[in-house]
Amino acid sequence: LRSIGARLITASNGQEATEKVLTDYPTLIISDLNMPDMDGSQFFDWLRAQPTFAGTPFVCLSSVADEMEKLAAFDRGVEDYW
Repeated sequence: LRSIGARLITASNGQEATEKVLTDYPTLIISDLNMPDMDGSQFFDWLRAQPTFAGTPFVCLSSVADEMEKLAAFDRGVEDYW
């Protein structure tokens, strides 16, 4: 992503991600579903509850190949699931 000029901001967990969202105003979020302190689903819910970030595109990452989890993520409004 850096090779195409994207600025990357990383967080170690969902709680840290909320803090970075509030200071860095991302235009796209790619989030693991399995994170400590606040998992990716909780982070997604928090993001959607914030008027400023409710429309920010959100992509889920997961190492678990669970079709039901993937369908549930799309039902909740994520843009993609990797």
